[in-house]
Amino acid sequence: MQKITISEYAGFCGGVRRALKAARENAPVFTYGELIHNGFVVEKLKEEGIVPVEDISLLKSGDKVVIRAHGVSPSVYEDLRKKGVKIIDATCPAIEKIHKIVAEYSEKGYKIIIIGQENHPEVKGIIGFCKKKPLIIDENDEISLGSDERFAVVVQSTFPPENYLKIVKKIENNPLYNRKTVVFFDTICYTTKVKQEEALVLSSGNEAVVVIGDKSSANARRLYDTAKSVNRNAFFIEKVSDVKSAMITKYNTMAVLAAASTPDELIEEVLNFMSDTQNNEVLENACENTATEVSEVATAAPEAEEIKAEAAQAPAKSAKTELTMDDIMASDKAAGFTTYREGKRIHAKIINADENGIFVEIGGKKDGFIDKSEVNIDGSYNPADFKAGDTIEAIIINKKGDSTYVTLSKREIDIVKKNDEEALKAFDSKEFTVEPPLKIVKNKEGNPVGLEGRLGAFTVFIPGSQIRIGRVNNLEDYLDKKLRLRMLQKNGRRVTASQRVILEEEKLEKEENFWATVVPGAIVKGKVKRFASFGAFVSVKGYDCLAHISDLSWKKISEPSEVLELNQTYDFIVLKADRESGKISLGYKQLQKKPYELAAEKYPVGTIVKGTIARIHPFGAFVQIEDGIDGLIHVSQISHRYVKEASELLKEGQEVEAKVISFEGNRITLSMKELEPAPAEKPAKTEEPAEEQENFDAGEVKSKAPRAPRKKFEYNPEKAEERKRERRDNSDEPHEWVSDSGNATLADLLKGIDFKFDDEEESK
Repeated sequence: MQKITISEYAGFCGGVRRALKAARENAPVFTYGELIHNGFVVEKLKEEGIVPVEDISLLKSGDKVVIRAHGVSPSVYEDLRKKGVKIIDATCPAIEKIHKIVAEYSEKGYKIIIIGQENHPEVKGIIGFCKKKPLIIDENDEISLGSDERFAVVVQSTFPPENYLKIVKKIENNPLYNRKTVVFFDTICYTTKVKQEEALVLSSGNEAVVVIGDKSSANARRLYDTAKSVNRNAFFIEKVSDVKSAMITKYNTMAVLAAASTPDELIEEVLNFMSDTQNNEVLENACENTATEVSEVATAAPEAEEIKAEAAQAPAKSAKTELTMDDIMASDKAAGFTTYREGKRIHAKIINADENGIFVEIGGKKDGFIDKSEVNIDGSYNPADFKAGDTIEAIIINKKGDSTYVTLSKREIDIVKKNDEEALKAFDSKEFTVEPPLKIVKNKEGNPVGLEGRLGAFTVFIPGSQIRIGRVNNLEDYLDKKLRLRMLQKNGRRVTASQRVILEEEKLEKEENFWATVVPGAIVKGKVKRFASFGAFVSVKGYDCLAHISDLSWKKISEPSEVLELNQTYDFIVLKADRESGKISLGYKQLQKKPYELAAEKYPVGTIVKGTIARIHPFGAFVQIEDGIDGLIHVSQISHRYVKEASELLKEGQEVEAKVISFEGNRITLSMKELEPAPAEKPAKTEEPAEEQENFDAGEVKSKAPRAPRKKFEYNPEKAEERKRERRDNSDEPHEWVSDSGNATLADLLKGIDFKFDDEEESK
């Protein structure tokens, strides 16, 4: 028998329970970050309307937000207040104490040293209470102390106590350490300390240890590391199926630990599974034990009391029993006879077979008879197939007090055998079913522990923790349901089975298929489940996805309900899909036509539209044709007459009528002048007006006589050169320069002129 010791402090710490209570009392509500480091719990909380939010910008005024036990920095409180968000503060009192210490000593001028993990939410919150940038150190970090600084040391509340002491020792060994300049505050919470101490004690005192928790939780990983440091047989259990793969049943003593982020439901399921498995092993060995040994077995198995009762009536193997003559005479078995209990299976020896049936010897005072209708399943019967002296197996179907023969049936045995064969094949397969009605099985305290059904001659027991993924609150809900099962263990004609393992495998397969098909660019169908101020939560193949409000419509909207309806199914396009974080972003507007595309269909070129002047610029005016659709009337398209700026003729809010004259991309061009009649053209001039000449002497203007139309000028190079020669020959002007004094030289001409050059001027 395996002895299991459960940690006294297993499961949620007080701070986590406090935060969960606050969230549930205010649901539906948002939480700033995940309320607890356990994916199972977070998903369950979403079903209760408790949704984690990492980005404050997604919240709107009036929303309710729970601050988780880790706490946050003052800046987060301020940002939430500015948004008009209602704050429900569930910061753990132990962490509030750290905040006060840091704020006080930071104000006094101390440099703060935080021992912990820099990226942990708790540490991020503590940093916000420091006036100056703090020093954050982990167990492996080097520590440097300034000679002229004072230090206040605090520690993350969930930090391993033994690691904290090592760091304190490092600081004290620093050459610059001085008790007057370094103040230590041991701010590790009490629960963390006792959990670690208990983990060391239990891990060292048992053959194996199980740590239940989520691997994403630093607290759970530290608890496991502590257990592993003193016991190599340490197992990390995230879900019930991990227990089976851990092969823990071979250890006689087992300790069970659970992290501060581990829900009671998961702890209970793991313990139930371990208990059910171990009970089955005990029951298997119980048949070989004496009545005394069986009575000492402490078990919660539903059939334990029955086994104990049967064992108590059976003599011990080694016991020497003294029988009186009356006992011997009263015993059919001692006299060489057998009992004829209905339903008892016996091996009978054939006496003879005739056309009516088979006569058999069954031992005891009477012989047996198998009617021909009870020989074969198909109703056939041939006496020649049954030889005297052969042995056949049959079952007593009716015991008549004064009858000469005991009535038997070989057919019923064959049916049982056939069912057994089919059942055994089913047990070896990946899945078999148990049909209703089922019955509830209770332990010796009267508490329901599971369901029981039949398959052939086998009793199938389904522990409550193995009916579905998650806790079953009411077993009665499953009494009339067919269960799909897989065998976990077989003990004689009793089988322990699980539907949960099948559901978990299907869930995993579903997840693989989901992430293989739900990729960016894929179009999926999704059902709108609920609305938030920042978007709509959509169920796609059972997964929660977010369609942000900015991706719902090409027009600006204030509520998702303006576009979508609850519980309606729509097509969405996958914008982002992050399997690691489990977050999927959907788009709805991307599958809808853009406003200008709709406008192109509704208002083709040539359509006359009415609209309102929305904006005016010097180059033209924008007209709102309908919500989200604008068109431009260029200044040149306002009127047939010249318009310098659109504001000369138009003003905002004015209703106008215009004609669609073009679509270019998403731009609609309109014209008002196209709807106005074109101005009349002026008649062409047939003759030139007479030239006017001013008569300056007379002071009046006189008209010249009309001139003949001018001939078109054509350039002829030869004639042009000839005209040049004629002008030179006929000109009275000298063709070259001639002096008045024929005897004067060039020097005479230049005589008396004072020439001054730039270089001479500079030389002076």
